[in-house]
Amino acid sequence: MDSTKFKITISGPGVLPETTRLSDLAEFLKNIETAISETARTQGVEIVEEEIVSLTGIDKSSNKLTFAVTSLLLAPAASVSEAVQTKQYEKLPRKAHEALHEMSKQAVGRNWKIKFDEDPLLGIKGGTISEENQVSSAPSIKYVEGTTTIYGRCIRVGGIKPRAEIRLYAGETLFIDLSEQIAKELAKSLYEEVCIEGIAKWNTEDWTIKEFQGMRVTVFKATDPITAFKNLANAARGRWDGVDAMEYVEGLRWEREK
Repeated sequence: MDSTKFKITISGPGVLPETTRLSDLAEFLKNIETAISETARTQGVEIVEEEIVSLTGIDKSSNKLTFAVTSLLLAPAASVSEAVQTKQYEKLPRKAHEALHEMSKQAVGRNWKIKFDEDPLLGIKGGTISEENQVSSAPSIKYVEGTTTIYGRCIRVGGIKPRAEIRLYAGETLFIDLSEQIAKELAKSLYEEVCIEGIAKWNTEDWTIKEFQGMRVTVFKATDPITAFKNLANAARGRWDGVDAMEYVEGLRWEREK
């Protein structure tokens, strides 16, 4: 893939390629890549293996690092540099903010000044991270609790403190807490589709479930769409007989556009 290059200058006592520890450089590279890639995710960029931030050069006898990013990651890189310049880190996703905070701690500990080399053509701003321009820590995560129902496949259940592993339909895995009684009931449906009612704790930033306490298990069997629609039709008891679906939807659209 085509790539675009931008530069970051690290200055400070003894900051040269031949004097900088590899562990320090690796930590810095990890944080800059995390900041850009996590910002990309929130901007709707689907990250693939080829779309990474790579170090392509270190100027001889200097502290100027050259990075290459694919075209899809250029806008996220510009957003990170702008946040550093304006100190408005709340515009970045939490993981990107945390990565810059770690970079800031490293800069203070090593007496570094980390500066994005400004490039107006690429939209890169000339922000600096240093002891005088530290990156604040990300605000604490806020959670909300409420009752909900989850559906998925029961992969594992048990343990001294009963827990279950549920593979949700979207593909992610959720580990849930259970009482012994609920665990025994759920164990009967191992490797089957289950419906579990309970109390969830959501992360308000991305609305992922952080914790789930299972309260009730309902075993169900998946059915084909035709059977499902037949069941819905039977439940309607003739209320929709004689209704033209297309005409009905067009009528709703007309009412909305009036």
